Amino acid sequence: MHNNLKSHYRNEDLPLVETALGQFLVAIEKAKAIAANAEFETKEVVLTEMRLAYENLEMLNRKKIEEDVTTQAIEYVRNYYHG
Repeated sequence: MHNNLKSHYRNEDLPLVETALGQFLVAIEKAKAIAANAEFETKEVVLTEMRLAYENLEMLNRKKIEEDVTTQAIEYVRNYYHG
């Protein structure tokens, strides 16, 4: 799984990614229990937990994208002026 994660997240952010994925999985288990017990009045708590985990993952993914774009831009400039 780490190789796939490294394609989308910075290496130094992988512990945060693992934490967010864990939080999402815990929320899924809670959602299953809510559905099984028809306790739908508590669903907002679980949906909030899922949304927060997704938001963290999106933010961490943006960091990787921004880093990759910056690296490519630096390499382009380096090659253009020193190539």
